[in-house]
Amino acid sequence: MEINQMIEGIAQKQAEFVEKNTAEVEGIKSQLQELAETKSALQTANETIESIKSEIEQVKAAQAKGRFSMTTQNQEVKFTDICAAYKSAIVSGQMGETKAVFASTNADMAALYVQGWEAEIIKPMKDFSPILSKVGIRDVDSTRGLRKRVQVAKTGSRVGHENVANAMLTDTGAAKFEWYTAGFACIESFQVITNEAKREGDFDMVGLAADVQETLAVAAARNALFGCEQMPGLFAYFGDNKADAERAFDKYQALDMVKGFGTDYSISLKQLQAVKRALAMAYRNAAVWYMNEETYDVLGAMVDATGRPLIKDILTEGFDGQLLGRPVVIDPTMPGLNDAGKIAVMFGDLQRAVQFFRINGAHKVDELAIFRGNTHIYDSVEFGMRMEHSFALKGLRTAAK
Repeated sequence: MEINQMIEGIAQKQAEFVEKNTAEVEGIKSQLQELAETKSALQTANETIESIKSEIEQVKAAQAKGRFSMTTQNQEVKFTDICAAYKSAIVSGQMGETKAVFASTNADMAALYVQGWEAEIIKPMKDFSPILSKVGIRDVDSTRGLRKRVQVAKTGSRVGHENVANAMLTDTGAAKFEWYTAGFACIESFQVITNEAKREGDFDMVGLAADVQETLAVAAARNALFGCEQMPGLFAYFGDNKADAERAFDKYQALDMVKGFGTDYSISLKQLQAVKRALAMAYRNAAVWYMNEETYDVLGAMVDATGRPLIKDILTEGFDGQLLGRPVVIDPTMPGLNDAGKIAVMFGDLQRAVQFFRINGAHKVDELAIFRGNTHIYDSVEFGMRMEHSFALKGLRTAAK
C-alpha cells in the first residue's frame, strides 16, 4: 500500500508539473505571437515611412528640374498642376503663405519652389556651352588650397668621362617649380516681386526659378571662356606662337591663321594639320576640335579635288563630325573667323588643359517693410578656373587688323 501511495503521489506531482509547464509554454507562445505582430506592425510602419520619404524625394527631384512630374501610389501629380492650383488660389484671394513660395521655409509649401538649384546649375551651364560639357567642373567648399604646383624645368644631366678634372664641380641644374592659381568670380541675380504681382498672380513660379538658372548659366558659361573679375577666362591663357619647349609654362600655344584659311582647301588643310601636330602625342588620344557654328559651316563646305569633304561623318551621333580623325564640337560662344585677334579654333584635351570650380551659392529672401513688403530674391554662385596643363590645348588665332 505504501508503495502504491508513493507511486500515486509521484504521478500526481508529475501531472501538476506538466500542467504548470504547459501553462507557462502557452504564455510564452502568446508573448511570442504578440512580439511577431508588433514586429510586423513596425515593419509596415517603416515601409510606409520609406514610401513617404521616396515620394518626398521625387517631389524635390521634380521641382529641381522644374518640368517633370512624380508618380504616387494613387495618381500622378504634376508640378505644373500644383503651381497652377496655387496661382489660382492667389488670384481668388486665398493668399496663403506666399513667402514660402520663394523661401521654401514652410515644409508644406516647399514643393512650390525649385529645390537644390545649386546642384542643377551645372546642367544648364553645360547646355549653354558644349565646351564646359567636356571639362571637369568640381565642387569645392572655398577658394583656399586651390593652387597647383607644376614643374616648369627638368633636372639637368650630362654625359662625361671618368677622371676629368673638376667635372664634378659643374652644376647641371635642378628642377624648377611654379604655381597655377585659380581665379573666381561671383555671378549674381537679384529679383524683386511686388505685392501687386503676387496678389494678381502676375508671375510664374516655375519660370521664376528657371529664369534664375538660365541667367546664371549663361553668365557662367560665357565668363568661363572670356573671363570676368578675378577669373581671366580660358581664352586669356593663350599666348604666342611658340613651341612647348620655348613657351611660357602658363600659356597655351596659339598658332597664327594664315591668309587663305577658310577659302582655300589646301591652305586650310595644311594649317589644321599644323595645329594637330603641335599637340604632343600624349594629349591627342582624347583631343577634340572646338569651333563656332559659322566656322564649322565654312570648313564643312570645303572639299578636295575629288569631292571629299574636309569635315567627315557629320551625322555621327555624339559629336558634330570628324576633322583629321578627331571629333568636332560646335560651341556657339566661341569667336569666329572674322573676329580679329581671337581664338577661332581650338584643339586639345580640355579635361587635362583646365579645371573649373564651383562654390555653392546663396539663396536669400526677405520682405522688409522698408521695401513696402516686396519680395526680394537674391541668388548667387561662385565660379572659378585654373589652368592644368599648358601643353594640352592649342589654338588657332585670326589675324589682327
